[in-house]
Amino acid sequence: MAETKKTRSKLLLVDADEQARLLIKENLIKEDYIVFDTGNGNVALEIVNREKPDLVISDIFLGEMNGFELCQRIRDTSNVPTVPFVFFTAIDDMLTEIRGFRCGANDYLVKRHTKRQDLLLRIESMVSQVNAFEKEKATLRDGFLGKLGDVSVIDVLQLLANTAKTGNLLISDGTIEGNVYFMKGQIFNATLGHVQGEDAIYDMIYWEDGFFRFTQEEIPRQSVIASPTNKIISKCRRLLGKEE
Repeated sequence: MAETKKTRSKLLLVDADEQARLLIKENLIKEDYIVFDTGNGNVALEIVNREKPDLVISDIFLGEMNGFELCQRIRDTSNVPTVPFVFFTAIDDMLTEIRGFRCGANDYLVKRHTKRQDLLLRIESMVSQVNAFEKEKATLRDGFLGKLGDVSVIDVLQLLANTAKTGNLLISDGTIEGNVYFMKGQIFNATLGHVQGEDAIYDMIYWEDGFFRFTQEEIPRQSVIASPTNKIISKCRRLLGKEE
């Protein structure tokens, strides 16, 4: 029986520094990725719509359109609004990082703090998540149920964010239940007993036993959480020591 050929993941690399961009591209090709690259924001958006990459890696300063605009337009108008988007930039500034997450980025990496191998591992991790999300999409139309231990709380949060779901995620460790409320992939509230907001999420991420249930439904929005969801998820990973 013939062996099924593994599908190669497609990446888009956007950086106005051609020398740096081509060096990263060369390393990614060696890892067997299909890599598209450009230093121009408008061209990047065209590639996104035409090639539908599995991951976009972008600097902030680009030709014609900056990285913030590119990320926002991918989220608002592209053919793949949920594609993972990573800022890879020299700008090491908290306000800039927050702005990146508010535009819809999934991660923010500073070039001088990110070793080559760390970048490759982070890309591999995000591409693996994309592949897992594709397998799970069919179960997300009305809702789904699962066991903690098989899937972590963080992975469920990431799945709902990346697939832009609206509804209620109930999480239980067997003795107490918490709820995380989503609107189009953004967390706007969370509760755990008397604890409300982000702190409720940070308490639940340590649970390894129990179950979770997501119900897709419209929920009256009473926003308690203002932080971008991907910023919250990144903090969850840091708290658990799972930062790639």
